[in-house]
Amino acid sequence: MRGIYTAPSGLESTCLVVAYGLDIYQTRVYPSKQFDVLKDDYDYVLISSVLFGLVFATMITKRLAQVKLLNRAWR
Repeated sequence: MRGIYTAPSGLESTCLVVAYGLDIYQTRVYPSKQFDVLKDDYDYVLISSVLFGLVFATMITKRLAQVKLLNRAWR
């Protein structure tokens, strides 16, 4: 082994380590566990459904507020 090189990755919990010599070995190191990486079984459908529901509820609430203001203006 001729040397070891470390570098930060784009994630806070991960560093990259490369050892080189006759071969090259690269790995990711997690000094404080992976706290900013989604798990493999992350429920994308659920979070997408919740997000869609919130956007839909926001649009309905905005429309109801506009109708209420219009009715109040006609009184």
